Amino acid sequence: AVSFSVLNSVGKEEVARQNHIFELIMTEEKFVSDLQMIIEVCITPLQQLALPAAREINALFQPWVEMCSSNIVFLKSLKERQHSYAGQAIPEIGDILHGISQLTGYMEFCPTQKKLQDTWSDLYTADTQFHNFVQECCLNKRLCNLPPMYYMVKPMQRITKYPLLVSSILKKTLASCPDHSQLEEAVKISTELSHKVNESVREESYRATLENLDDQVDGWKELCSLNSVTHSHGARKLLYEGCLTKITTSRRLQVFLFNDCLLLTKPVGKSRIEQKFEVYRQPTLLSEIILKEEVPEDILLEEKDKFDKSHTFSIHLLDKEKTLYVTAASREKRDMWLKKITEAQKKFVKVFQDLLLQSERAVSDVSQSCVALVRITVIDAKDLRSPLGISKADPYVIVTIGQQKRMTKVAIDTLNPHWDEELAQFPVTDLATTEIKFAVANCSRFSPDESLGFGKIKTRDLIQTNSSPWKQSLVLTGVESGKLRVLVDINLLSMD
Repeated sequence: AVSFSVLNSVGKEEVARQNHIFELIMTEEKFVSDLQMIIEVCITPLQQLALPAAREINALFQPWVEMCSSNIVFLKSLKERQHSYAGQAIPEIGDILHGISQLTGYMEFCPTQKKLQDTWSDLYTADTQFHNFVQECCLNKRLCNLPPMYYMVKPMQRITKYPLLVSSILKKTLASCPDHSQLEEAVKISTELSHKVNESVREESYRATLENLDDQVDGWKELCSLNSVTHSHGARKLLYEGCLTKITTSRRLQVFLFNDCLLLTKPVGKSRIEQKFEVYRQPTLLSEIILKEEVPEDILLEEKDKFDKSHTFSIHLLDKEKTLYVTAASREKRDMWLKKITEAQKKFVKVFQDLLLQSERAVSDVSQSCVALVRITVIDAKDLRSPLGISKADPYVIVTIGQQKRMTKVAIDTLNPHWDEELAQFPVTDLATTEIKFAVANCSRFSPDESLGFGKIKTRDLIQTNSSPWKQSLVLTGVESGKLRVLVDINLLSMD
C-alpha cells in the first residue's frame, strides 16, 4: 500500500486514484484466493473421488481451472507493478489492465453456472456418496461456513465489476496524465469482455428455456425444434409469453412470442407443476401478423359483460386468413403484448430490408462501369433429391453474380418444379471473369433452408460459343441427383 507520508504529499484526487488502484488489486487478490480455494477444497478432491455420477459436474468445473490460471497471471502483473514502487504512488496501471483481455474461462463457465448449480443440487439429493462428499466440504473452515455453490456466482460478479473498477481509476486520472489513454482503452476492453460474457449467459438462458419448451409443447416438433436456428434470424429466442383469452369462445391460450414467429398453444391437463401445451394454431411468421389495438364493436357487444374493452386487441394471421380477438389480464398486459410484438416485427423485417439494401448497393456499385447486362430465366428442375429423404419439397433458386442476388418464387410441394421465371437483369463489369452461381434450396419457414444442389456458369464459356441466348442444363453438385435448366441472355453495352 502507499505510505501515509506519500498520500499526505499529493492532492485529494491522486489519493482517491491510489485508493481505487489499491481496491482493484486487493479485490483481485481475494478473488484469486477464492478460485484457488474451490479447486483445492472441492474440484480436485471430487476428481480424485472418481464418482461416476459426478462426471458431468467435473466437466462443468473445467473452465474454473482455466479462469484461475489466467487470473493468477493477471494478479501477478498487478502485484509486480505495485511492488516496483514500494510504497510510492503508482503512476501508471492502465497498460497492466489491458491484461483483462487475456482472462479466459469466463465465456465457458458463466453460461453454465446455473446448470452446474442445478446438477449439483440434484446429485446431492440423489447420490449418497456425493451427498457425503458435500457434507465434508462444508466442514472445511476455508469455506467460512458457506456452501460451495455460494462461490459459483463470483466469476460472473467479478467480470461485471472490472469495468466499474477501471472506470473509477480513470475518473480520478488527469487527462494530461500518460496513463489516461491507457485507462480509456482498459475500460473498453473490460466492458467488451463483460458484454460478451453477459451475452453468452443470455444465449444459454434462451437455449435452456427453449429446451424445456420443446418438452412442454406437443405438435411443434413436426416442424422443427424450438431450440434451433431460425430461417434468417440466428438462434431462436423467446421474447415474451403469457396467457390470452379468445373473446368469442373464452378459450385460454398460452402464447409464445419468438424472434421469428408467434406460437399459440392451449393448456393440456391440470398439472401446475409440469404444465403441458399443445399447438392451437401452427406458428405464424412475424411478417404475416397484423395487430389492431381495438376489437370490432359487434364482437364486443356480444360479450360485453365478460371482458373489459381496454384489455382487448386483435391479431390477424395473414397466412391463415384468420383474425383472433383476444383479451389480456389487464390493460398493462395488453399494452405489453402490443409493444413486444411490434418491436419483434420491426427487427424481423429489418433483416430482410438490410439484405435487400445490400443487393441494391451491389447493383449500384457495378452499374457505373458495367460492360453488359445479363438476363437469366430459370426454367425448371428435374429429379431433385432431398438430403432428408422427404418425397416432396418447396424448392426455389437463388442466382448470384458477385454480390448481386436474385431469387425465384417458391414452387410448392414438388421435386420437379417448373418456374419459367425471368429475373431482373444483372449488370456485370467483366465477362471474362464473371461466374453465374445457382443454388437450389428447399424453402423452410422456421429453420434454415435445406440445400438441393448447386451449379455455375462462366460467362466467358458462353460468349465463345454461338450467339445469345444460351439454354443450359446444369447437373447439380452437392446432392445425389438433380438437374437445373436455365436460359442466359447477355446484352453487350456500347462503350460510347
